[in-house]
Amino acid sequence: MRIEVVRNNGDLKRERWTFFLHIDYSRSVIWFERYVLEERATNHRIWQNKGLWDKIDEYHSTVQDPPLPADIEAEARQRFAEAVAKLPITK
Repeated sequence: MRIEVVRNNGDLKRERWTFFLHIDYSRSVIWFERYVLEERATNHRIWQNKGLWDKIDEYHSTVQDPPLPADIEAEARQRFAEAVAKLPITK
């Protein structure tokens, strides 16, 4: 299960954090997968990457140490918990 948390910084900048919930019998973990800093020019709809960190694709990453604020982490945990709580239980 994958969740993306987006924070706008005004009308022309935003940050996106992507998390992945991995549940297994031996080990369960929330992976911080990706961070993107985006900007757009006024009067344009297209967002352009100004900074990127990707756990798997280090070659294209331009951010060495991505920010992970506590409120972003808390929101990701809360959204995963809500999604799991909504899963049906079947026989």
